[in-house]
Amino acid sequence: MIAAEADNATGVAGAVKGGNVKIMALRILGESCTSTMYHGLGAYDYILKAKQNGVNVVASNNSWGGAYYSTIYDEAIDRMGEAGILTIIAAGNESNNLDNEWGYPSGSQSDYAVVVGAAKSRCPPSAILILSRNIY
Repeated sequence: MIAAEADNATGVAGAVKGGNVKIMALRILGESCTSTMYHGLGAYDYILKAKQNGVNVVASNNSWGGAYYSTIYDEAIDRMGEAGILTIIAAGNESNNLDNEWGYPSGSQSDYAVVVGAAKSRCPPSAILILSRNIY
């Protein structure tokens, strides 16, 4: 709910009140709902090129993941970060400890990646929460 219109007495307000927010949707899964690491890297390259061509990209939201890890992803996230793009990453739903079990992008070691986990109101963290010293 980043760009939902505020103060219109309908639904909920977005996180950016009164801002001129646009969302760039990128598809990384093929028609069979599968992907390779190159699809994710292609999306990161597209985002970076958009920024370099004057689009005011400030963040990349990543709610996808896989069992693989490669420093190539962290290098791509670092390039975006150096251009001013923060990468926000969903921790996942597998109840794993990311410090011991690598996945991607939630296992990113980039200083420009922020991994977020699920929680329930007035309750301990969700049973599906993945543990890591890098989750905020």
